[in-house]
Amino acid sequence: MSEYLVVMDSDQVGSGEVVLGETLAKSFISVLAQETELPKEILLFNSGVLLAKSGADTVEDLQTLSDKGVSIKACGTCVSFYEMGEQLAVGEETNMRYILEQLRSYDRVVQP
Repeated sequence: MSEYLVVMDSDQVGSGEVVLGETLAKSFISVLAQETELPKEILLFNSGVLLAKSGADTVEDLQTLSDKGVSIKACGTCVSFYEMGEQLAVGEETNMRYILEQLRSYDRVVQP
């Protein structure tokens, strides 16, 4: 299989009930962390950066993915917007130029 990229542009998956969307996002990241075919990278932007915030129930699974070699990048503008300061618990900040370049460079982009 070819390399792929995961894009999380929200702290929820799908639209509708907020609590359900948050539960689905947590489940998606948890299941992804257990897979053998991992993405090369996960891009977090808009409220997706909240998934990597200290205290979020998704941080442990994101850290597992990072420990397995998955690069995790969070939009710096988004981190600032949500006033996360030093609360980015996993991954590193990047910018929209990098995000755009990555979106164009992968044959497979997964967005739950």
